[in-house]
Amino acid sequence: MSAVENLWQKINLRGKIAQKFGTVRSRPREESSQKRRITQYLSLAVFFVVSFLCFLFLTFPYEVLKESLSQDLGQMTGYDIRIGDMSASLPLGLQFEKLSISKGGSSKVLVIDSVKVKLSVLKLFVGRISPSLTVKAGKGFLDVDASMGIFDLFAGNVIPSYGSLKAKNLSLDQFLGFALSSLSSGPDADPLLGPFLGNLAILGSLNGFLEFDFDAKNPTQSLGKMDLSLAQAVLKMDHDSLGFPNLNFQPAGIKAKIQNGNLVIDESSGFYSEDLKIQFLGKILLKQSLPSSQLDLQFLIQLDKDLKEKIGFVLDAIRGTATADGKLTVQLRGPLSQPVVNNF
Repeated sequence: MSAVENLWQKINLRGKIAQKFGTVRSRPREESSQKRRITQYLSLAVFFVVSFLCFLFLTFPYEVLKESLSQDLGQMTGYDIRIGDMSASLPLGLQFEKLSISKGGSSKVLVIDSVKVKLSVLKLFVGRISPSLTVKAGKGFLDVDASMGIFDLFAGNVIPSYGSLKAKNLSLDQFLGFALSSLSSGPDADPLLGPFLGNLAILGSLNGFLEFDFDAKNPTQSLGKMDLSLAQAVLKMDHDSLGFPNLNFQPAGIKAKIQNGNLVIDESSGFYSEDLKIQFLGKILLKQSLPSSQLDLQFLIQLDKDLKEKIGFVLDAIRGTATADGKLTVQLRGPLSQPVVNNF
């Protein structure tokens, strides 16, 4: 081998060694650059979140929004709505404390301890709107969740593809009392029915759940269950001239399920007391267009004892007969949009 070839081999060998060690030295530099970029992105994200939280909790004009929202809701509903306190609810939502609702002409005031409205941020990224509502009153609560596709909503389909409701020890006393008071008083109240409704009181605590998956394209694939009950349910009819007894219902509730496109009501559903029995029966055949769903429902009403003697004639008048047996069956059949009602 000549001297020139030996020299060339040495140069090539040194070049390979330099290239090898140079590459090794460049790797830490590349890794360090990547770490700096990741750190910068994380710092920007943290800065954005902290700024957003400071805006929500420190600088957002909740008092102005609270007053504006109260006025807008009052104009929409016709009720006087007052919000005691309003704040943000993480990650995206609002919380209202001490809501009071009243109506002109009625002395009843509905007071709700807190209402929380939230929207799932993660589901927004996958094209779904998933609001949730939590109501707390006394020692009980009510949770409502729903989910629907954004594109379905734009297409005019407002029926959630998923919905759930959960209640525990939610006292309905003031809710139902407020509703009856609103119906019995005010300029729109029926002059004949109003005084009777004003002497009614419905007591009880709501417990149970409702959950469904609704497939608008193929309702036969829809599934769902419902089991709601009223604990310590009492109907009071405080009218001196009538002398109605208090009705204690046990059991009181409704059970149903959705299967193969049918919403079927369980035969045990209803309100049962010694003087009054109300039973719910039947099913609803779900259609792709919900208003065209077919009803086949029955409400069986039976009066006994003192209640039968005092108002049994009312059921006879509704039915159009004079059997004095204190029974009435109300049947609903046909499309949901225009059901046919029969009494017998």
